[in-house]
Amino acid sequence: MSKSDISQLLKAIDEPRDEAIVLLFLTAGLFLQEVIDLQLDDIEWDKKRLNIRGKRARELDVNAQAFEALAKWSKERLATAKSNAFFLTTKGKVSPLSSRSIDHVLKKYGQAIGKPINAHILRNTFAVKLFEENDNRMTLHELLQTSLSREFSARMAELRNEG
Repeated sequence: MSKSDISQLLKAIDEPRDEAIVLLFLTAGLFLQEVIDLQLDDIEWDKKRLNIRGKRARELDVNAQAFEALAKWSKERLATAKSNAFFLTTKGKVSPLSSRSIDHVLKKYGQAIGKPINAHILRNTFAVKLFEENDNRMTLHELLQTSLSREFSARMAELRNEG
């Protein structure tokens, strides 16, 4: 996604929860399942850090924009939540969000800006931005918690040649 697309996307978001979800993909490069699995006590508010659980367990510092969105959503969710899951439904019976729910949210905003949007696209946008800022494959591997695919490496080579 271009900077213009990202700007349009963020302007189209009308729910604090959705803004926090999108910003975690765009600024922290979380996997879809990591967003789903995020628990209230996984957030170290005083350190502005996430403790990601699972097979890719790690600590991630959160940038100011994402932290503000998390804090805003946290205040809303605490009013009705009995679940420790951080991201919850906002309509009907309160329950943790599913991957399908997040896909639906992202699709809604994609339609609003006329672009296909999903978790994979947002995470790839994070990866490209990270590469543009830091051409170190090991750092990328550590932050992305995955091996760099041939396709991604080829795209990065193209960007390097364009610059």
